[in-house]
Amino acid sequence: YARTTLSTTSAFGVNRDSIIQDALIEIGKYKPSDTIPATDVTHCARAMNVMIKAWASKGMLVWCVGEVVMPLVAAKASYTMGPASTTPDFVTPRPMRIMSAFLRDANGNDIDLTVESRFDYNLLGNKSQQGTPNQLFYDPQFNKGVVTLYDVPQDALSSVHFIVQRQVNRSEEHTSELQ
Repeated sequence: YARTTLSTTSAFGVNRDSIIQDALIEIGKYKPSDTIPATDVTHCARAMNVMIKAWASKGMLVWCVGEVVMPLVAAKASYTMGPASTTPDFVTPRPMRIMSAFLRDANGNDIDLTVESRFDYNLLGNKSQQGTPNQLFYDPQFNKGVVTLYDVPQDALSSVHFIVQRQVNRSEEHTSELQ
């Protein structure tokens, strides 16, 4: 079936600059009608990056939600996902969990994928059966996560779109995820 654009849920998201603007208004530095100078935004962004990195280095779970798009390989059911240093099948920051997913076929049609628990995935039948995937199991593991599709893709014409939860990047050579 095709994915519809109607939804009974709403999404709420803010970006880095909105957080900075709201904070500066809250502390009384600016009024809601003011245009905040770029130098103040840059200074606040740097301070926020340092704060987030400090939280993460102390073990606090600092995470963000994003979309990952992974092309499929014909007759391949399992894919590893993680940073390049772990030599995964698909390079991306390792997700902590997959919140939802859908398959987009060659014609642009979307098919929802059910994200199963380990227990429910283990109850599924023939795991080598080829067809159109409609379920998946995600095992986050330590260095790289493993996504296993059910059914096994019969062609490489589709891609899977994941909405993932992952840790904010703590690497010093990268900028904050909040941009």
